Amino acid sequence: MAKSWAGDGTYVLPARKVEPYRLWFEFLKLAYQDPDIKVDKRIYKSWGDVENLTFDKWWSDHWRDLFAVETGIRVMERDETLGKSNNAVAIRIPLGLDATTAIQELKELLHEHGIGNREATRVKGKFALTEGSKQGFEKRMNTIRCMLRLYGYWLKYEKADRRKRIEKAALDYYDWAYNWNQQIVTKGWKRPRPYLQACFGVYAEYINKRDAGDLTYLGKNHGHAYNLRDHADTAKATGQRSVGGIGLDAEDARRHIVRYIKKARTLAENVASGEFPGKY
Repeated sequence: MAKSWAGDGTYVLPARKVEPYRLWFEFLKLAYQDPDIKVDKRIYKSWGDVENLTFDKWWSDHWRDLFAVETGIRVMERDETLGKSNNAVAIRIPLGLDATTAIQELKELLHEHGIGNREATRVKGKFALTEGSKQGFEKRMNTIRCMLRLYGYWLKYEKADRRKRIEKAALDYYDWAYNWNQQIVTKGWKRPRPYLQACFGVYAEYINKRDAGDLTYLGKNHGHAYNLRDHADTAKATGQRSVGGIGLDAEDARRHIVRYIKKARTLAENVASGEFPGKY
């Protein structure tokens, strides 16, 4: 689905793109899988079978009812009311009114109700992104995609002990992001680059060398600081700046990754109670 797609002409997505709502769906899907998170299913009754459908199969049947608002002007039916909607205003125009007068009065009413004001509060569908998301979350969706995928890998290793679970999730994410980025570069695809912060490269190399028996590379606790110059090409290719700069070591890198997982779980908890993204 095109990133810039915003609606069908009759209904429009308040965020003007699909991706924020896809992330909401995917975090909800993972929240259902997390044994420590209880999703309020009453809130999501109208969402249907989220657990067993892919986003693409689910989206076309639900985007209008759940997220969209009407666009354009139409004549309301005689017995129609606005109900509890705060997305529209009903205006009564006598048919016998002079057209010039009607247009002038209509302009004044539109201005009074904030229609066309770019600073006005975003109109909302049945399910709306939390206030402030346009200034924060929606500008950092590449980071949120990273958290989402990392969280999914972390859930996969539920039976591992805490440290091993983080290691396995971090390695899976690094392998996926590095390989996907290589495909994008090699094939010349015009797609968003995966979020590959330096902490993933540092921690992945530490784990791999440790497991291979390289005792000269044991991380911070053994006085060895990893030199990020070894990952300069990867950082340049993905457009990412290093976390912590030259000298980031394995234990520091691990802490960064743990923070990503914690934030992802906070997002999942927010979703479970019907809020997205909320504070994270």
